[in-house]
Amino acid sequence: DAYARGVRIVNLCWNYDNAVCGAANGMSGGGLTARGREFVLTMQEMGMAVDLSHASERTFWDVCEIAKRPVFASHSDARELCDNPRNLTNSQFMHLAKTGGVAGLNMYPIFLYENGRANIETVVAHAEHFLSLGGEKAVCLGGDWDGVDYLPSGLSGIQSCGELYEAMLRRNWKEDLVRDVFYNNLFDFMER
Repeated sequence: DAYARGVRIVNLCWNYDNAVCGAANGMSGGGLTARGREFVLTMQEMGMAVDLSHASERTFWDVCEIAKRPVFASHSDARELCDNPRNLTNSQFMHLAKTGGVAGLNMYPIFLYENGRANIETVVAHAEHFLSLGGEKAVCLGGDWDGVDYLPSGLSGIQSCGELYEAMLRRNWKEDLVRDVFYNNLFDFMER
């Protein structure tokens, strides 16, 4: 059993629809299946975090409708800045923020900028967009540091987090806010 082995976060799908739900890049645009509803409720009863990155928008709202605990999108950027179905709409992000969830910034350039040319400032722009929607406690660092073809200019991997931290400080963010984005917001979500 995965829970007994320490698994505490499960992404409902990847790039394709499955028996649980429709994916953002899937063919159906579908939401949670009956099996998916049961899966989500069981996860939440066990204290596992439901990850909505890769899920279709319909799946997102289906999960939010039945969720008894906060949910999150571990690596999804702002669709307002880069129109990709993997990214969150303003209403999706605001729902996460309102209900105690978080969204982790995705480092894959095709989710940061339409032409795939992104840099550290592009990552910070997505964070600032989420902050403008009331996301001071709902933005965190996400994923796609590995397993992608390339990263934003100025980031070479997880070892570049210091540069991203400094870029946020250069934008006159208070250090407490940068620490929240880097650590506290995700830790607080996991406690909830």
